[in-house]
Amino acid sequence: MPVVGLLCGGGGQVPRSVGAASRVRVRGIALLVVGLLVVPNGAVAAPAPDHGPTAGGTTVSGAVPAPPVELTTVAAGRNHAVALGSDGLAYAWGDSTFGQLGNGTTTRSLVPVPVRVPGGVTFTAVSVGLNHSLALGTDGLTYAWGNGSDGRLGNGTTASSSVPVPVSVPDGVTFTSVSAGLAHSVATGSDGLTYAWGDGSDGRLGNGTTASSSVPVPVSVPDGVTFTAVSVGDAHSVATGSDGLTYAWGNGGSGRLGNGTTASSSVPVPVSAPDGVTFTAVFAGSAHSVASGSDGLTYAWGYAASGQLGNFSVTARSVPVLVSVPEGVTFTVASVGADHAVAFGSDGLTYAWGSGVNGQIGNGTASAAFVPRVVSVPDGVAFTAVFAGGDRSVAFGSDGLTYAWGAGTAGQLGNGTTVTSTVPVLVSTEVAVTAVRFGGVPGTGLTQREGAWTVTTPPRCGPVDVEVTYTQVGRTFTRTTPEGFTFGDPPTVVTHPVGADLPAGGGEVELTATADGDPAPDLQWQRAPVGTEDWTDIPAATTSPLRTTITTSTDVRAVFSSCFATVATSTATITVAPVVGPTLSGEPPAGLVGVDYRYAFTVTGDPAPTVRHAGGDLPDGLGLDPATGVLSGTPARRGTYDFTLTATNGSVADGTVSETTASFTIVVAQPRPVHLVLTPRVQVVADLP
Repeated sequence: MPVVGLLCGGGGQVPRSVGAASRVRVRGIALLVVGLLVVPNGAVAAPAPDHGPTAGGTTVSGAVPAPPVELTTVAAGRNHAVALGSDGLAYAWGDSTFGQLGNGTTTRSLVPVPVRVPGGVTFTAVSVGLNHSLALGTDGLTYAWGNGSDGRLGNGTTASSSVPVPVSVPDGVTFTSVSAGLAHSVATGSDGLTYAWGDGSDGRLGNGTTASSSVPVPVSVPDGVTFTAVSVGDAHSVATGSDGLTYAWGNGGSGRLGNGTTASSSVPVPVSAPDGVTFTAVFAGSAHSVASGSDGLTYAWGYAASGQLGNFSVTARSVPVLVSVPEGVTFTVASVGADHAVAFGSDGLTYAWGSGVNGQIGNGTASAAFVPRVVSVPDGVAFTAVFAGGDRSVAFGSDGLTYAWGAGTAGQLGNGTTVTSTVPVLVSTEVAVTAVRFGGVPGTGLTQREGAWTVTTPPRCGPVDVEVTYTQVGRTFTRTTPEGFTFGDPPTVVTHPVGADLPAGGGEVELTATADGDPAPDLQWQRAPVGTEDWTDIPAATTSPLRTTITTSTDVRAVFSSCFATVATSTATITVAPVVGPTLSGEPPAGLVGVDYRYAFTVTGDPAPTVRHAGGDLPDGLGLDPATGVLSGTPARRGTYDFTLTATNGSVADGTVSETTASFTIVVAQPRPVHLVLTPRVQVVADLP
């Protein structure tokens, strides 16, 4: 990828070193050519266990999601920092008195929070000053936010802004690098010129005046020279020229311009590099500068009261002097804060020197280091990029984490505290799980420890999605495991109903069905015509055993339902024998008034038919038994009686009544009187009719 930013002492950015990234020296500025490291979000590991009762109360654990955002570049200022993330957003932390965090507020933040980057824009490089910030956007514009005093936002005003606003770049020009200082900024343009804006006192804008400017003005670069890299300190700037020289301008106090004098200069003047040496990387601190030489040595000049020059001395020097690098070690990258410097050694160690009053040396003490001292890097970790800003430093570790040390009173260490630290501590980019929801209902008792979260399940039913909500760098994320937890068990049939054969006409049956499940399933009996799926609920049939009367062949089943699922038993077929139609016949004899009469009609059918008087008149005094078809009684009046009887024994398949009707006649006579004549030895027999 193209180089998009500067590694500079006044608050520039450091790209994270990824994989086989190579360090490139570009005319006095050390840069890392890297690709942005994008950490895949990945799926959340399934919770364990993944099953429990519907009543809840199961303790469930899961892996904390991998951090979705990794800081890929960082720029540190005096009391705040701005970083770029692998998600294309910008993040800031620390003091925000003037809105320098760029999140629309003037409230400090002890942990990284998102910068309000303009819609559709991604920042590709950032640089941070005392209390203002700069960034290059993918739309070709340069943005600034924070303190607008002295015009340091470069937008034509002196007003502060808590959100990024465009810098008034000259027409037709795109800034290719930016560097923010105490109260002024410097940028290189696509037209080959160098521009500056903000506080112009001491000539720090390099345009031959001491006037401030609220819009970028060209730096008076020597004829025929192009500045290829620039670093900005509190009140001076240094740059590498296309002619191989290093230039400085602005405040010359303590010899910080490195040209052998302590005079200030409002135009760039050459730094007095040792004979035969070209500075390949240069960094401006508060009142001193550090450079890497083409001879593999490290040089420094300017203010030295706290050992800033790293040469065992507290004497300011107006020309470059050698830093006392450990024997056999070469410093390959250096970064400079207000009064200290940090460098990578060829031995794989990280070194720092200068003021240590706030622990910025990072070696566990608050003492100044007049020569480079080893930074106390965490065990097993190597710093791959480092940046010093103000009284603290920020570094990227080989473990993918970001570290900071030094002053922390404004939250500038980004670790959630205002505590100063003399050794590297983690910037808060870790993931914090804030809620675990089961089907939308939060679990209780959430804890997070050693890369795992633990929670107690709420009451729910069936398979549900598990949603893990977590925060990182001021943003909220949610990862979902579809149907990651199952509450309860579906209904399982234990006892199926058994079919039965009933005689014609049907009868009562008793059917039993049972099922297990969590929760206990509800029961509903259903019926359907045999061999169909036209199931209908049997009213009020919700318990087992079921006792019901069946009159026609029917399929019956039990359906068990819960919030989990619905299951049905096997079908029990109740077979009712077909109806055999009734027959009715007979020839009832005559009867006599007053004489007991009994006659059984011949009735057949299955089921046994019932017989009813359907029409005509039965002899007075005689009655019909419907169950037996017997006509009996004592005739009371003579006569001829014509009548019809109907035998019925249920319904046939089409639902019509199965019955038959027959006509009968009974004659009832009056008994004739009996006349007896008695004669001797003569027997008279009554003449019967």
